[in-house]
Amino acid sequence: MLLMLAATGSLRGEQDLRTPLIVTVVANLVNAALNIEFVYGLGWGIRGSALGTTVATWASATWLVGIVVVRARHAGARVSPHPAGVLTAVRDAVPLFARTVTLRLALLLPVLLAARLGDAPLAAHQIATAVVTVIAYALDALAIAGQGRGRARSLPAWCHRSGKAVAT
Repeated sequence: MLLMLAATGSLRGEQDLRTPLIVTVVANLVNAALNIEFVYGLGWGIRGSALGTTVATWASATWLVGIVVVRARHAGARVSPHPAGVLTAVRDAVPLFARTVTLRLALLLPVLLAARLGDAPLAAHQIATAVVTVIAYALDALAIAGQGRGRARSLPAWCHRSGKAVAT
């Protein structure tokens, strides 16, 4: 999954949003077909589902990384990591790492509290979280599309207004 995220980020940096979309759709179709075959056709149950998902994920990661490597070589960029660049990236990533850890804790603590209250509050929390996540992904997708179209300045304001409207 990390390979897919890194490759998708690289392609987004090139303003190529279509390639990750195509790879994701194909990977999900392959995943569904493999899961049906492994779970029902071969009767492997949950192991078949895990295997189908693993195969589809690795195939899509390989496909995306291959595209990035071919484009990097075509542009004359180095494909192997440079030690100084890796150290710089690690140093620059410390604030992002701290943000991610605190965000995960902020998402985990309400789940723990809802779980202590019982099944119904936990289910309600899960539904609310799912709704907010879908809205966040939709707004993020609009922001990404706007950046790709050169509308990066006007789109965040629209997303902010939309977010406030949905929240109320």
